[in-house]
Amino acid sequence: MAIQRTFSIIKPDATRRNLTGKITARFEDAGLRIVASIAHLAHELGMDIVAEGIEEEAQMEALRDLGCQLGQGYFMSKPLPGDEALKLIESAPRW
Repeated sequence: MAIQRTFSIIKPDATRRNLTGKITARFEDAGLRIVASIAHLAHELGMDIVAEGIEEEAQMEALRDLGCQLGQGYFMSKPLPGDEALKLIESAPRW
């Protein structure tokens, strides 16, 4: 059986109103296990992972530990106009 995929990135949302939002300082077991399963599946399929909606450092660290290569959210920056976003990118911040 051949599997045809048409995408190369998976993007779980880490906001509180979604299942990965359970990844907080308390590390809700069920939410963390679901996200870990998604990350494992993405890695097995050779996909990159972009974690969306990161609001807390604990979320970022947990997602990084699960192998999420990229992330976005209010922890890094609020939405910015294009010129300000470019300045932020050019400053090469490390979170």
